[in-house]
Amino acid sequence: MAEIKSTLELALERTKHLVMSDDEKKQMKLEESLEKLPGKVQQYLDGTIKLDNLVQIIEEFSDDEKQFARKRLVKLLLERLELSSVEKILQAVEKIFDRNVPDNFVEMEKMYKQFLIESTTLKKNIYNDVQKRLVSKSIDGDGFEIIPERSPEFQSLKLKYEKKLESMRSQFLEKLKDDLFN
Repeated sequence: MAEIKSTLELALERTKHLVMSDDEKKQMKLEESLEKLPGKVQQYLDGTIKLDNLVQIIEEFSDDEKQFARKRLVKLLLERLELSSVEKILQAVEKIFDRNVPDNFVEMEKMYKQFLIESTTLKKNIYNDVQKRLVSKSIDGDGFEIIPERSPEFQSLKLKYEKKLESMRSQFLEKLKDDLFN
């Protein structure tokens, strides 16, 4: 009586003569390593892995692939750039490029520091203004919380810097794309 074979067994029998060349194996390993990058970037931004673990991924690549991997990693970081993640992304870029940070990122860092200064000052002013208005109306106690970040003034400032950041991000990604494909 004939033996019943699984689909896997049939596939293995029909492909046992096929063998991958060294170049194909190398390409497959590169693709597998590149597929890990988006997940690792997200884990880093979520705080589930440390910066050193993220940068260590580059070591999985051969010497001639490391520069490409660095640029790919930076591209993935830039794609996730927002005001809340600027600091983490700048730290990662600095570590990826061994403190030899491209000028574009220095500009971004200056812009982010300016945002921090302006937003901190604005939050203090909003808090103090609301506090004064409450005191003038004889309202006190701990039954409420002043949240300056929800004020229209703060939202306007945040939007202004988000637009600047988006513009910078687009320029960086365009430059990186040119570098990646040249």
